[in-house]
Amino acid sequence: MALIKCKECQKEISNKAKTCPQCGNPVPKSVISKTGCLLIIVGFVFVCIMCLQITHRPQISKSDITIINDNYKLYIKTGLIVKFEPEYHTVFVNPEMWGRIDFQNKEIVAHILADKCVLLNSSTTRRIEIKNNITGKTLAEYGVFGFKTY
Repeated sequence: MALIKCKECQKEISNKAKTCPQCGNPVPKSVISKTGCLLIIVGFVFVCIMCLQITHRPQISKSDITIINDNYKLYIKTGLIVKFEPEYHTVFVNPEMWGRIDFQNKEIVAHILADKCVLLNSSTTRRIEIKNNITGKTLAEYGVFGFKTY
């Protein structure tokens, strides 16, 4: 039970009362606080933004597509990529070659492979999981929260 002010006489009354005991003014059946309304509005806006994030497909320019495809071919040719599963956003790499790449270049490789998944899947999510082709262990991930190595 909460106390509210009567709109007519300004006395504190129970929100469960049907009428004000002082002046007889009817109490609204549903009293929603300003905070409650604000939370509902903020929640609605948050859900709308999340829906836009999920359904928005990353834009990749034609020149970037060329760069992505050229680099992808280079990774295959050099033996870095052993197996690529774009439908699962997963790539299996040669762990020895992956180990020779510095952190900054690993992030670039991951970004390019995530973009390749977007191109091949018409995906709305730019992400990739990079795994050791021998053990299957995850070596790195790239996605919404950035790049992370293990």
